[in-house]
Formats: sequence, C-alpha cells, structure tokens
Amino acid sequence: MTQTGEQGSLQFVSHAHPSTAPPSFQGKRIAIVSGSFRPGYSYQENVWAERLAGRGHDVCVFCPRQNVQEPSSLGFALRGIATRGLSHRQLYFERAVAATVARFSPDLILWFGPPQRFGDSLTGCTETGSVPMAVFMGQNRRMQAFDWRTKGLTWRQQAKAQAYRILRGPVIRRAAERADLIVANTEETADILNL
Repeated sequence: MTQTGEQGSLQFVSHAHPSTAPPSFQGKRIAIVSGSFRPGYSYQENVWAERLAGRGHDVCVFCPRQNVQEPSSLGFALRGIATRGLSHRQLYFERAVAATVARFSPDLILWFGPPQRFGDSLTGCTETGSVPMAVFMGQNRRMQAFDWRTKGLTWRQQAKAQAYRILRGPVIRRAAERADLIVANTEETADILNL
C-alpha cells in the first residue's frame, strides 16, 4: 500500500505496511554554530534555530560571547564562547567551540559561515567527528573580489582578496572536507570556493 503525507515541510511516501509511520525527526539534539548569530535577527541561522526548536528538537546555538546579551527566552539555548579577532570584520579566532559542542552531544551540527573562522576547532575534533554536519556558505562577488588576479582591481581590492585567501581559505577547505553536506546560499558560492 502506498501512503503519502507531510511532516512539516517534509513530504514522505511510504510503500510499506499501512502501520509504518514516517521517519521521526523529533527530539534530536541539534547544534547550530554561527559567528553571526544575534538574537532577534532574521538571519538564516536564527530561522533554523526557531523552526527546529518549534518542531520539538533540543537546539543549542553556539556563537561568540559578545553576541549573547541576555538569557535566551527564544525556545532554544544560547552558548556564548570567548573569541579573539575582529568582530567588525566577522573574523573570530577560537579554541573552545569544538569542546563546548562536544559536551552538548549533538545528533547533528549545522555550521553557518565557516569563513568567519568561528567553529574552526570543529574540523579537527575527534569527539564530534562522526556527527553529521551541514555547512552553510554564501559568498558573492558584490561582497568583495575573491581572486586577487582579476584584471582591473585596485591594490586595495587585491589586498582584500589575498587576505581572504590567507585568513579564511584554510578554514573553508577544512570545513568542506569535514562536511557531509555543503549548502551554497548563492549561485556564485560554488564557483568562488571551487566546490
């Protein structure tokens, strides 16, 4: 017997016994790692946290400590982690994200914006190495030039492109190697990052 149905925005078709229920996605522990998460914003990581928590998952958002001003009343946990770097450039150097995420014991990790470097410690973490991970990246050429060899760039644009390659390139490569799924949020992302 064939059954069709919906679970939230997911659709399922079952060709099994009529009593077979769709796979359960309820009650998973989901870690969201983001250097740009801010309570009250409508960034994609905020929407993911709200929707997943609303569907019954135990969601914890890990973000830079300076992004957490008050205890969360949003339906999910917030954990601020100390960082060094340039917040105005969204460049965060950290050493504790992986250990903090590992203590949460997630069933799934959603990592938003690896180029910010917040979460870089996840790439070498053995405690979370077997946990499925989706990585979300959204580069576009309106942000800046990414290839310093592009003709017509000013010296400043060339320097920014080189800095991106040197400071952010290694973590992008490690994130891509570690990820089970890479979500490219713009049409240009895959080309820019050579995915």
